[in-house]
Amino acid sequence: DARGNEKRQRMAETQELRKGWFKIAGLQDCDRTVEQQILWLEGYYFSGKTVLDLGCAEGLISRYVLERGAKLVHGCEIIGPHLKVATRLCEGTTAQFWKMDLREFPYWHQKSMRQSKKPMLACYDVVLLLSIIHKLRHPLTFLDYAADLSDELIIRLPGRVLNDERSNYLNCNIPKHLANRFDLVAEPKTCLQEWMGWFRRRLP
Repeated sequence: DARGNEKRQRMAETQELRKGWFKIAGLQDCDRTVEQQILWLEGYYFSGKTVLDLGCAEGLISRYVLERGAKLVHGCEIIGPHLKVATRLCEGTTAQFWKMDLREFPYWHQKSMRQSKKPMLACYDVVLLLSIIHKLRHPLTFLDYAADLSDELIIRLPGRVLNDERSNYLNCNIPKHLANRFDLVAEPKTCLQEWMGWFRRRLP
């Protein structure tokens, strides 16, 4: 009946609002857990480092690296409800989050440094690019700018060759693209058969 349909619609809307990137007990459901997402990150030395988490979702990775001793974490995410969760989960820490469309990341990063009272940094010890590059229309423009901000990059993708509808099926081998500036230190095992690359800037 009409009342039952209305109730089911309200329930569906509630479930949709509570659908997030990370599964968080008592708050939201999703397809991934933080335990999956931190695979291999447990082996990285975050202590004392500044970290930029691009596409930070609800901030669970940001919170994790702080727990591992990071000096500060800055996160960027386009979805407002995700950032509200991130801000709440990282309250009282050195984490700071910005709502932005990463397709325009160079613009927002430079604007923050010019205008913010607590701006983003000009450079970071490590930049996290976890499951984000392939979703952008111009992924290499984004990657090249992000790569200029740090001597270390940690990248996770469906595969080492970028080839996704959202990035117009750009056929690009990411290690080869970075090879003139960065050494591929490791390709550690990560979640869901995805590929991860740890890159360090090559010394002159």
